[in-house]
Amino acid sequence: SSGINAESQSVGEQLEHSLKMVDSLLNKNGYTTPRKFDIPGTTRHKAKRPNRNDVVTLCLPYTTKYDSNRIRNFIKSKNYPITPIFTPGKSLRNILCNSRPLDTNKCT
Repeated sequence: SSGINAESQSVGEQLEHSLKMVDSLLNKNGYTTPRKFDIPGTTRHKAKRPNRNDVVTLCLPYTTKYDSNRIRNFIKSKNYPITPIFTPGKSLRNILCNSRPLDTNKCT
């Protein structure tokens, strides 16, 4: 039984030594709280996502990042069950070159 105790003690010491080395390296690299442990009684909760069946997808053409953010922020502020998806519009090249559906994407 003394062999098991000595072995577990050396494993514990090895672990403590390894953790001190990790802490030292993290501190040298600028981390202020290296190994942050969870405090008992506190847990991080994710924001509850609405049920997918209750959410409506709204597909809109993408114009600018500013407009997209304004629309998205408005929907969030009103707590509407809508997920906006912004899709890119057709490019001028695709409009002009795709006059015949079986042709390759090449302008003539």
